[in-house]
Amino acid sequence: QNLAAELYRLTCCWLTHKYDEVVRIATAFGCDALSPAEAARWRALGVETAPDRHVDAQACRLHLSVAVLPLGLRLPWDLRETYMQFLLLRANCSADCLLPPQTEILILRMLPDLDGSSWLT
Repeated sequence: QNLAAELYRLTCCWLTHKYDEVVRIATAFGCDALSPAEAARWRALGVETAPDRHVDAQACRLHLSVAVLPLGLRLPWDLRETYMQFLLLRANCSADCLLPPQTEILILRMLPDLDGSSWLT
């Protein structure tokens, strides 16, 4: 599959508020590295979707953050802020976009100041 095209498709779904489709794409996301075109598309995704503050959009960002974790990519959003906004509005998140517990655990591991381990020392 052409990852740049898939990222473009993901962006189009996001901009038309098809958040469940964004989550579906994110959970199937997989590659070893990004080409320059794909990296540009990844950065553009962050810029183009930045104004969207809907709780499902925050969930999409979190799903994608975990999906690209193996690539070591710089996220085009602030993960801590995104997760905090998600937590504040979680009750309004659609069922298709909710984070499974294992995804939340990975996010917490990416945010050591929130995972509780620092409270034990």
